[in-house]
Amino acid sequence: MVVSSIAALSGLTSVHFYGSLILLGIGWNFGFIGATTMLTNSVAEGERALVQGANDTMIGLVSTLCAFAAGAIIAGFGWATLTGVSLVLLVLASAVFLKEARKVA
Repeated sequence: MVVSSIAALSGLTSVHFYGSLILLGIGWNFGFIGATTMLTNSVAEGERALVQGANDTMIGLVSTLCAFAAGAIIAGFGWATLTGVSLVLLVLASAVFLKEARKVA
C-alpha cells in the first residue's frame, strides 16, 4: 500500500492512476485477509460469527467515510495532498505495527 501511494504521488497520468489502484487493491486484499485471519484466531469459536459480522460492518462504514473524505480532499486540496496524507498515515501505521510486533516477540 505504501508503494501504491508512492506510485500515485509520482505522476498524474493514467498509468500512475491505474497502477496505483492495482497496487492498492493488492495491498488491501493482503491486509484484509491477514486481519480477518488474525481476528478469527483471536476469538472463541462461538463468538466468531458475531465478531466477524461486526468487523465487516465496521470495514464497510469506515471505507465509505474514507471514500467521501478522499473526494473532499481531492476537490479541496488536490491529488498530491491526498496521496501525501495517505503515505504519511501508512508510514505511521507501519511504525505502530512494528513497535507492537517487537513487544510480542
